[in-house]
Amino acid sequence: MGVPALLGPRRARRPARVHGATRGLLHSLVLPLVGLRRIFHLETAEDPGLGRLTGGRRAWGRQRFGAWLRALPAPAVTRFLRRTAPAPQRGPGRGGVVRVSLDEHAVPRWTRKFRIPKGYHTTRNKHMKVEKLFTGFDVRGRQFLRLWTTPGNVELYQVARRMAQRLRRAGGAGRLRLLVDAGAAKRDAAVAALLRATPGVTVLMRAPRHPGRMRRWCALPARAFQTLREPGPFTGAPPKVLRVAETRTALAGDRPGQRGVRTIVAVEEGGPIAGRPRKDRWHILYVNDERTPAYRLIQEFRQRQHHEQGYRIGVHDLDLDAVPSGYAKASRPHRPAFHPAALTWAAWTKVLAANLIERLGARLGPPWRHAHPRTLRRTFLNRPGRLRETPESLLVELDWFPQQAALRPLVDALNAARIHLPGPGGRRRRLLIALAEEAGKDDII
Repeated sequence: MGVPALLGPRRARRPARVHGATRGLLHSLVLPLVGLRRIFHLETAEDPGLGRLTGGRRAWGRQRFGAWLRALPAPAVTRFLRRTAPAPQRGPGRGGVVRVSLDEHAVPRWTRKFRIPKGYHTTRNKHMKVEKLFTGFDVRGRQFLRLWTTPGNVELYQVARRMAQRLRRAGGAGRLRLLVDAGAAKRDAAVAALLRATPGVTVLMRAPRHPGRMRRWCALPARAFQTLREPGPFTGAPPKVLRVAETRTALAGDRPGQRGVRTIVAVEEGGPIAGRPRKDRWHILYVNDERTPAYRLIQEFRQRQHHEQGYRIGVHDLDLDAVPSGYAKASRPHRPAFHPAALTWAAWTKVLAANLIERLGARLGPPWRHAHPRTLRRTFLNRPGRLRETPESLLVELDWFPQQAALRPLVDALNAARIHLPGPGGRRRRLLIALAEEAGKDDII
């Protein structure tokens, strides 16, 4: 996919703008890949290789890159998201199962000048000025699939069904199973719409623990529970005792005689830890799957933890909370307009970088599969070496390092693919990489 196709036919006829758009795209992807977490770190980035990878002699400064982000047109950003969205990893068989987790992430904002809507920030446990990122995450392939940006007063239950319908259309003929956090169950009408009125979608939704319903769930007889034992959290730990029961929960607005939603009640018994007693932990699931046993549904819903880990990596490794704001700074401070193009672009390119690093670990083999991005970056990406350039090519000669044997098949594939990068003045140059014992061969270019 070329950048001119994203900008439309009118902009595609302007080479200077196309080259600037290409450089902006390269900056957006290369910076998180090499570990520059914030754009103001560009002021101290003196590595000439960073400039070559981003299409020039040196990388942009933070003012120029920030101005480029702010000038992005919203239609081009929408097309970029749609065309770069990865396909989910399907299960075995024809029309395999696709498991997608839906969740929200609140990006805090500290401005005092602009009155932007407030939302609940779970980490800080308070309502504050935020902007929301809603994402769909492929738990089988461990990659982000879709991204939606909204003001901070939008809740997951308001957009969950629309997100599910779009994922269903994008998934084609595959069976879609959604793992949804409790934010989508704050209103019974939203629960009913998602579980009962979304055809072709199986939903596993964590239920909020409202006091009235918790009293009914706690009043279930002991004979309704099945006791299971699972391995402890560490070697030598006592087994974890899990009690599982099924019931039906009537939603607000249900007609008399209508069957309630299938509800799975899981109780994780506390037991002493470090000599101190621990309370039982109750986990409640609403599901519209009437056939699968309850314990298998619990195990399936646990895969949603990969989505939470993806958010942790985004925040602590890629600085997902440092994306540009979505409110228009040229509008009135007491009622700013919401223009999320820069916010959407920056957040999406960061999660795309997370997807690429995850894919790199999978291509390197089992020892590196699902490795932390900092581990892969430290071991394979941020390596010392020499840069040789001609008008037609860029040759990167990496110094020897112990793990380079795992990288050799990828280097051979990259050289065979004949990748070209834009250079100064818009001239394209072929990128070549040589490992230590390959450097200096005459036939590599």
